[in-house]
Amino acid sequence: MGDMRETFKAFKEIRKAELKEEKNGRQKEAMELLTKHNIHFYVLGPFHLLVENRVDYWPSTGKFIDRKTKRKDLGIKELLRHIDIK
Repeated sequence: MGDMRETFKAFKEIRKAELKEEKNGRQKEAMELLTKHNIHFYVLGPFHLLVENRVDYWPSTGKFIDRKTKRKDLGIKELLRHIDIK
């Protein structure tokens, strides 16, 4: 039974590392896309961006919230559409 526990513990650690790598990849992709479209942003935390001084964006989940209008939505494409509208 101890071997099974160690196997699951090892699997959990591997999956945890994979998720962190995925989050880092999503943040990198989002930052590259925003830069490509000449959209200004600031990095506020490990997975938190402030876009155009008004939209909080979390690339790890895709969630964004506009500080002025309080609009909430998901996805980088929706964020880009939202910024173009305003």
